[in-house]
This record gives sequence, structure tokens and C-alpha cells, in this order.
Amino acid sequence: MIAPNVHDILKKHQSQGDSCAIITATNDFITQPIADFFQTPLIATRAEKIKDTYTGRFKGHPCFSHFKVDRLKEWLTAGEQDYASSVFYSDSINDLPLLEHVDKAVAVNPDNRLLDIAKARNWQCIFHP
Repeated sequence: MIAPNVHDILKKHQSQGDSCAIITATNDFITQPIADFFQTPLIATRAEKIKDTYTGRFKGHPCFSHFKVDRLKEWLTAGEQDYASSVFYSDSINDLPLLEHVDKAVAVNPDNRLLDIAKARNWQCIFHP
């Protein structure tokens, strides 16, 4: 499910020269087609594959909770980038560590717990039907 104006938001960031990436806990083999559609890098949980067969395990740490911060740091370091003017969009309380780590947090159709935190911290909230 892709919210109606996601493509517009992404294109706006890209036109401003922002480095963009999709960061998700969902396995890479599921989310890579979405990243390809948006023509943006993917930072996801890496599924372990041995001889063309998925094992059900993941490689390294899953891209979840505080590990998302670690995986983002790895990606930024590899591309010789930093957090300057960083923005992160999320709908889940599970992303709180990353939302707290960036310059600007945006809650998109947030779950109730994230909505409460976003309101308390005056984070921007975007709602889609």
C-alpha cells in the first residue's frame, strides 16, 4: 500500500538534492520492487539465501527499532554522507529510535502510540484516507 502523495514527497526531496532511501524492517526480497519503483536505495532486513534458497534467517541484524539507526549510519558512511538536515517519515512506534535520531521527524498515518508522541513533540503529522 502506497499513500497517494508519497511519490510527490519523494520527488520534492530528490529535486532538492536530498539523498533518499527506504528504510524498512520488511525483508529485502519483498521491498526491493518498491525501492526499484521509486528509484531509491533500500535499507531493509537482509534475508539469508543459500544456493538460491531462502533459509528463513536474516543476515546481520534485522532492520528494526534501534538497528535501523545502525543500518542508516552504515549506509551514510558508505556513501560519505551525514545527517545534515535529515528527515524521516514513519507510521510506527517501532521507528521511534530513528525518528528521535534525525533532524526532522514526520509521522504519516501514525499508530496511536506514535501519534501521541508526535503531538507531544510537535512533529509534523500527515494523514491519508
